[in-house]
Amino acid sequence: MSNVRVNPSSTSPTHEESDEPRRSKRTRVVKNFGSDFVTYNIEDDPITLKDAMASLEVKQWKEAVKSEMDSIVPNGTWVLVDLPLGCTTIGCK
Repeated sequence: MSNVRVNPSSTSPTHEESDEPRRSKRTRVVKNFGSDFVTYNIEDDPITLKDAMASLEVKQWKEAVKSEMDSIVPNGTWVLVDLPLGCTTIGCK
């Protein structure tokens, strides 16, 4: 074996420090979600049950509420009871 000295700085490539971040060279493709996406974002869903029952889609809202109740009650998530006299309900989101 021969003793050959290699200078580490001569074998590694030099990297110049740059203050600017690297930018992607790929061309940007604009995504098209279609007109349904815009329509979906414009629609206003009712906030309260009262609003839902006053909307044009009252039949669909009633079906949705029934479906939700049919799912929640058998799972034991909570029990539906009558509100005691003198008590008020609390809101939730």
